[in-house]
Amino acid sequence: MYFQPLVVKNKNKVLPLTGRVKVYIPKRYYPEQLGWYLNKIPSHTAYSLDVENTSKFFQIVTDPDDADIALVRINSPERGYVKYNGYDPNRVSDTDNGYLPISLQYLPYEAKLARKVSIAGDRRDGQVLNRSYFGKSIDTINQSDLEQVRAVRNRMGNKPVILSIDTSNPFVISEIEPYVDAILLDFGVDSQVIYSLITGASEPSGLLPFQMPKNMDTVETQNEDTPFDMMTFMDEEGNSYDFGYGLNFSGRITDWRTTKYTKDVY
Repeated sequence: MYFQPLVVKNKNKVLPLTGRVKVYIPKRYYPEQLGWYLNKIPSHTAYSLDVENTSKFFQIVTDPDDADIALVRINSPERGYVKYNGYDPNRVSDTDNGYLPISLQYLPYEAKLARKVSIAGDRRDGQVLNRSYFGKSIDTINQSDLEQVRAVRNRMGNKPVILSIDTSNPFVISEIEPYVDAILLDFGVDSQVIYSLITGASEPSGLLPFQMPKNMDTVETQNEDTPFDMMTFMDEEGNSYDFGYGLNFSGRITDWRTTKYTKDVY
């Protein structure tokens, strides 16, 4: 048994791929970041999918002009460590508490709707009582993923672009959804599992385990102790990326899980 990617968009039922299609897979830019032990991981460019063992699925081409479709794999917005993880000790001063927004979007984010006074705080002497990050800005380390998708869309013209996202948490997918025809959330599975799904060797059956926010405003204004109170993203096909949503090759999945566990039940 293995974990299978879930499909959230399949415009014009581009999936599954049939026949011996020619696929363009671009290399991904991996930004410089810090590891678990604050060791520097240098930036580099490499394939984010296995392109060596694809012969039983399709034919890889290196020029988008020769391709039938493009297959792109990126990561959900990445924050890295230290200052990108909500706190930067190097910023601490009499006028700065060091706390920063945690962004769920690719583009730079300014926390205009955050609380001016935080709920959490520490009343001990020398500790920070107000941990608000109101009015502060932050960017993610992989805005390049969004730029790559846009560039591939431009190169492919009207030919389909399939996007697989290694998803670590909910994020603002509205920045990227208009540029692609199909979207898989793969949660870090092996490339062969992705290939098996998009070529129809297996039927998608996954459902969203969380809500995907419409934007960062709805993230900031949601109630921490209230389930299902977030305004969710709706794509060009009219699908709301809500808890329990997912597609198979026929359309929206409706089964015993969606009857028992989706938010309409509670």
